[in-house]
Amino acid sequence: MKNEKFAKIVLRRTFFGKSFFTFAIPAQFLAKIKVGQVVKIPFRKETFRGIVWEISSTPPAFETREILEIISPEPLLQKWQIKFAQKIAAQNFASLARTAAFFLPSKIFDSKTIAPQEIFLETLNKNFEPRGARQKKILEFLRNCNSAEIGKVRAKTDSSAATIKNLIEKKVLRTVKKNKFSPSKIVQNF
Repeated sequence: MKNEKFAKIVLRRTFFGKSFFTFAIPAQFLAKIKVGQVVKIPFRKETFRGIVWEISSTPPAFETREILEIISPEPLLQKWQIKFAQKIAAQNFASLARTAAFFLPSKIFDSKTIAPQEIFLETLNKNFEPRGARQKKILEFLRNCNSAEIGKVRAKTDSSAATIKNLIEKKVLRTVKKNKFSPSKIVQNF
């Protein structure tokens, strides 16, 4: 393939004395993938999270497996941090995997850790007639901002979870999960 790209992925620890492994970037990720992002990869019979260290158009001399998922939509390591980690590893005769692990919280590499999410509410049925003052407050609030995080809706409209649940069951509102991942928030969330 002409547009085929490959990524060198650094894992949290070395395997077989290697700090990184090469994976093919699937077509659906080509426009989204960036150096410094956390991705999920298949490795033997398991899946692991790793950091995209380098992207290349040069195919390796061996067959590669594909990246399964992009975990962080934005890079969590900047290019200068990657260069700095490489320099530390080279100067101290340390593995790149071990050095890179110092730059991010360990839970990022834990496949059981789910990306922090905010649950937003969106209005589905704009013609719905509210039955009470709280339902009316919720719908007016969401008409002004289109969507908002559930906690914010409850706080601004002084509404209960039961009122919101009732509107969701009536298909007036719906919940949308959005990732909270961002380089500035990641350390605070773990």
